[in-house]
Amino acid sequence: MSEKLRANNLPFPTIDDSALERREIKHQHEQYRIETFTESEEPEKALIAQAIQGESYVAAGFVYKSALDDLGRLQPELDRSRGDTVIYKLATAIDEEAPDNKDQASLRILSIPSGGSLDDLAAYKYCKEVMSIEAELDLRHTIALRGPESVKEIAALSKSNEASPMSSFELIRNIVQEAIRDDTNETWLITFAQPAFDAIRGNFGGRALTQISQPVAVDVGDSRTSDELRLVPTVIKPCEVLDGLVVDIQEEQDARQQRRLCRTLFFLADGMKSEEMSDSVNSCISFLDTLRNNGQEV
Repeated sequence: MSEKLRANNLPFPTIDDSALERREIKHQHEQYRIETFTESEEPEKALIAQAIQGESYVAAGFVYKSALDDLGRLQPELDRSRGDTVIYKLATAIDEEAPDNKDQASLRILSIPSGGSLDDLAAYKYCKEVMSIEAELDLRHTIALRGPESVKEIAALSKSNEASPMSSFELIRNIVQEAIRDDTNETWLITFAQPAFDAIRGNFGGRALTQISQPVAVDVGDSRTSDELRLVPTVIKPCEVLDGLVVDIQEEQDARQQRRLCRTLFFLADGMKSEEMSDSVNSCISFLDTLRNNGQEV
């Protein structure tokens, strides 16, 4: 099976420049209701999130319909991010005229269980044999310094076929802002399909995420999954994302890409208080706002 991965249907699409204009994205978070729950707390909503994942992965060409069960979810052996310790995030567009709308996206947050280890995270197991020594040492140093709760996996980022491209971006903002506000100093492991990795790197800049190994094949030989699927193991340190964006903006030589990074900074910072961000982030946003108010394109 050699069906090409469909980039336009990736769970984390490239964000169109026009969608990230400051005037359009300000208070964007008010357009989505984001719920946080476990499977036992909200079993029906967990099922919705699992079905969104199945729908999204088929649309993107990651898996074939044979990978889904009768409820539209990935078969259990293909979904390694279930269980009652898994935190679900479900974003639903707020539309009073369509309360049952399908403009939805979801992701899951996996933690190392009590007494567990990095091997309890699927993303780590995928790449531990080929992970760079530096990345391995950094993960183990983080756990030694802050405990196993400081390393988490972000998994199953996906959106329904009816969802706006902004829905999954909205979820990313939600968890990044939570980490910054809680000052968690967490390290996130996440595996992206190559096109999705390229898209998020283009939007977040090179400092926001670090590729920690070569892309790895998943479920090789399983007729239910694409032979072309390769996952890029990645580390994100959410509390450093905004400051990393500022440096990337300052160093970017291409004007169009610089504007793209500026719009991402505005989007991610929107809704945060100045005291929740560093001086460099506040200074950058203030400077860019001044330029924009003076009619300069930013």
